Amino acid sequence: MTTVDTTNAAATIANGAAEKARSTLAGDFDTFLLLLTTQLKNQDPIEPMDTNEFTSQLVQFATVEQAIQQNENLETLIDMQKGTGVNTAAQYMGRFVQAEGNSGYLNGGVAAFSYSLPSKATTAQVTITDEGGQVVFNGNAPTNVGLNDVIWDGSNTFTGQTMANGVYKIAITAKDASGNPIKATTYTTGFVNGVSLSGDTPKLKIGTIEFEAGKVLAIRDPEDFAVGA
Repeated sequence: MTTVDTTNAAATIANGAAEKARSTLAGDFDTFLLLLTTQLKNQDPIEPMDTNEFTSQLVQFATVEQAIQQNENLETLIDMQKGTGVNTAAQYMGRFVQAEGNSGYLNGGVAAFSYSLPSKATTAQVTITDEGGQVVFNGNAPTNVGLNDVIWDGSNTFTGQTMANGVYKIAITAKDASGNPIKATTYTTGFVNGVSLSGDTPKLKIGTIEFEAGKVLAIRDPEDFAVGA
């Protein structure tokens, strides 16, 4: 089982825009103070210089400082949110989940799929395709109202060969007693064996299938699954 290290998941503030802005502002402010001090030392005591401009610049510096502080606070909140997202995703590690989608990951001759029907069907067919869209399996499927499960052993209906490990998709064709179609809702189902941190949002992994933790609809008991399609 693949694991994920969440020790460094809640990252500290990155060297982002706020930090760079603060560094630039500090340099500009030092230059400003040096010029102000020099001019004050060398001003004509009889005709002192107008300090309105310097006062205005000081106010501008204070405004920019406040904006940078707000950006730093925002960056902190974003990092905290990312850390929370990683921790939430990590809680699904090793769990058998049902999520939005229509994919299953075939591994060692076992792939799990789920779907639901709004009403009981008279007939139902499951079609499984590979990543290239090629049909590799056709067979009967459960017709029960509500949630239905399918376990595929990876066998190709047309060649009899066992398909290679990878991502496969299902489609369900269900009909009632009058031959009218019944719309099935499919789900991605399987064991979470990893968490991807490559993007802005942590993603759960079932094999090479990736999806956000917010797409999880249920944590299932794998023993509830029927064997065979």
